[in-house]
Amino acid sequence: VTRKEAMEGPDVAKWLEADDIERLQLLASKTWRPVEDGELQSGDEVIPGVVRYTRKRCGRYKARMVALGNLQKNVSLAEIYSPTVSHAANRYLLTEAAAAGHYVEQFDITGAFVKAVLGDDKVFVRLPKHWSKDPKGDLVRLLKSLYGLRISPRRWFDTYSKFLMEERRWAACPTEPGLFRKGKM
Repeated sequence: VTRKEAMEGPDVAKWLEADDIERLQLLASKTWRPVEDGELQSGDEVIPGVVRYTRKRCGRYKARMVALGNLQKNVSLAEIYSPTVSHAANRYLLTEAAAAGHYVEQFDITGAFVKAVLGDDKVFVRLPKHWSKDPKGDLVRLLKSLYGLRISPRRWFDTYSKFLMEERRWAACPTEPGLFRKGKM
């Protein structure tokens, strides 16, 4: 649902609440900071940000801030590659777990990309007009990733693999970099 459709429909109060929740969650997680004077150089890209509105199957109203990464030009393919687990590796994992009597559980990490730190990456986003004081939309530098950016999957993988390997002492499979296990591989 577009913002116009959401704001003109009968559920405007629910959409506004979802929009406020998304904005406050991003602010609380310190996803961006204002651009400092002289920080934006002439060759730097400014990516527009929009809020997408979705009604979930459970009936919940969801708003999500998304960067229009399809408009990004200054990104190399090496920066956006993120490992995925092959079907063969999934079969191996399930077969080994069943043979050893292990319990396998699937889970979801809510707002995963927003937990990924951008580090030295300079990504500038123009916030949506309705979230800004500036009529064109406030200009911010991202500190954490957003959905829609081309580098988001890679930054999320880097953040999550660092957490698993350094904090949890898990090991990455040398032939399947997206597959981790407790103990040695």
